[in-house]
Amino acid sequence: MKTIIWKKKGILIFILFFFSAVAYVIYYQQGGYSSGSDTNHQVDNAQTVQKSNAEYVVYACGEVRKPGVYRFQNQVRLDEVIKKAGGFTQKADSSAINLAERIQDGQKVSIPVRCDDSNDKGGKSKKINLNSASKEELMKLAGVGESKAEAIITYRREKGSFSRVDDLMKISGIKKGVFDKIKDLISV
Repeated sequence: MKTIIWKKKGILIFILFFFSAVAYVIYYQQGGYSSGSDTNHQVDNAQTVQKSNAEYVVYACGEVRKPGVYRFQNQVRLDEVIKKAGGFTQKADSSAINLAERIQDGQKVSIPVRCDDSNDKGGKSKKINLNSASKEELMKLAGVGESKAEAIITYRREKGSFSRVDDLMKISGIKKGVFDKIKDLISV
């Protein structure tokens, strides 16, 4: 009688062990357990998928052949935006923008008109383009010293091109008084 009870207990223990082993295997195969590095890898993959599915919408205007809103599946450079907008017009100042700049979603790209120095009257100089001017060029403006010129360039690098001349007042240290002095000397 004792041997029958032990056999039943043995079978019961074997069945419990068997189902535990099966549950263990299923749990691990379905990804129930992951180490910290695997979790980080899965998050990285999810972020990569989100970035690769991102749409970049850019408004190209000014001196391009086909002004309008353009969509890109990947982040591209301004050169690609200009190509998609039909290229520059004959009046465009292509040197006023950085064609290697990466676009941002929602960015406005405004291509300025080339200022012809031969048409200057009274010896007036060409306007300084906020989107392409060097620190030295910016420092030629009244009220703009080295630190403000660097702040303009930092803003341009971090936020993208200026879309309007009065966006200059978004930079700390450039108030209405300084802006009023230079607004006729600058362009975007």
